Amino acid sequence: MLMDIKCSAVTSIAVHLVFDDHSVKDRVVGEGDLVYVEYNANGMRRSVEGTVVKVSAVGTDPNGWYIIVDGSDDFSSARAKFSPMSILDLEVLRKAASTDVVHTPVGGDSVPFIRERKGRLQWSKDGYNWHSILIDPRDIIEEQEGTVPVNPAPPIHGDMDTTNSSNNSGCGCNSDDTIEDANW
Repeated sequence: MLMDIKCSAVTSIAVHLVFDDHSVKDRVVGEGDLVYVEYNANGMRRSVEGTVVKVSAVGTDPNGWYIIVDGSDDFSSARAKFSPMSILDLEVLRKAASTDVVHTPVGGDSVPFIRERKGRLQWSKDGYNWHSILIDPRDIIEEQEGTVPVNPAPPIHGDMDTTNSSNNSGCGCNSDDTIEDANW
């Protein structure tokens, strides 16, 4: 038996922008999204970065629709209300529904899917084809000469010179290390 029912309309606006260099941006803006918008405010170029708090798309004329973005900072109020027809540039920095665990940059470099399988980290662009994360050996930062590790590793066989010469203290280094011509 049904005990309760609640309905609400979730409004979003699809924005299609074409620029003079023939590049195209297609973005969908909905409530809760974090956006950066440049728009025409009575002939002046304005911009706001913040959270979309209201999307109204009542009627069939897009000139009557509006978006309210709250870009308030600490102790200040910065709300902007504009028509989607006055948008000059738009970036959706974060969708409201995509804040599970992993954040990714917007654009072609984004990795929307990441998972851990059998102790290995994997990524995917489509959710079906999974790839293991590869580490380039050139990106590994080696310990620098002269640094002392917090927990020194045990010596590896053949790593130390074990001869009992007078210049060797058993550490694989010469005991007569001196600084010459040092100006103090």
